[in-house]
Amino acid sequence: MVEHSELQSAPVLVGLTCDCCGTRHDDVIERQEFLRWKDVAGYGARHFSDGDALSLDLCQDCVDRLLRPWVRVVPGC
Repeated sequence: MVEHSELQSAPVLVGLTCDCCGTRHDDVIERQEFLRWKDVAGYGARHFSDGDALSLDLCQDCVDRLLRPWVRVVPGC
């Protein structure tokens, strides 16, 4: 049996680690600039099994280094 109190705590994100460079970022500004991607591999995926959960966390430096050539930037949005 689970008892509930009047005050309940919620999980709080205190840091993120970049899956590429391995650097941990605790600063809230740096965490806001992370690219956090989650998806599910679809039926017939060539590189993953059907239904695999996929996720990736990249810091802003790795996003810039790895994805800059393909990112579409719209200033002022």
